[in-house]
Amino acid sequence: ALGKEIESRQYNVTCKNGDVLTVEISGVIIDSNILATFNDITERQQLEVNYRLLIESSISLSGQEYFDEITGLLCNWVKAECAIVGELDANGNVNAISMELDGNKIEGYSYSIKGTPCEQVAADNYCVYKKDIQVLFPHDSDLVDMNAEGYLGSAILDPKSGEVIGVLCLISRSPLILPAFATEILSEIASKVG
Repeated sequence: ALGKEIESRQYNVTCKNGDVLTVEISGVIIDSNILATFNDITERQQLEVNYRLLIESSISLSGQEYFDEITGLLCNWVKAECAIVGELDANGNVNAISMELDGNKIEGYSYSIKGTPCEQVAADNYCVYKKDIQVLFPHDSDLVDMNAEGYLGSAILDPKSGEVIGVLCLISRSPLILPAFATEILSEIASKVG
């Protein structure tokens, strides 16, 4: 027979090295014995905090302020040097609505999507290259100029038609270290930008 489940609880546990972990303890009573399960949910909790910060800090903003805030927050979150929210036009060009590079806002940036990782994003809705981005896309001179190494991108879709209308991408000069659930969070942000 199945045992009686014990309501799960969360506790903060301090390790010997000083790290504080959040542990979720759940259990079941079987024949007066408690079978307990310990799950380290520190990363999941940190993710939820980061995501809330990303969304809540920009929720009261609109228009250009919103896009500028998002590019800045994303650079910090993924430890990337560049973030772009770009609109895809009928000629196959990406026109940056907002772009941050090395902590500065860049205006009027535009590039052809052909032969860039953004072309892959437009085809697949999402792509990530943790390193060697210049080697993989040798014809993208902007990646060379930027000395790019890692890339993370998500398509911005039209909420009605589902068509790709833009890209949200992050570029790093060192191998990309992705936070947990980066795919889900970037896709969620891209859907809000659309």
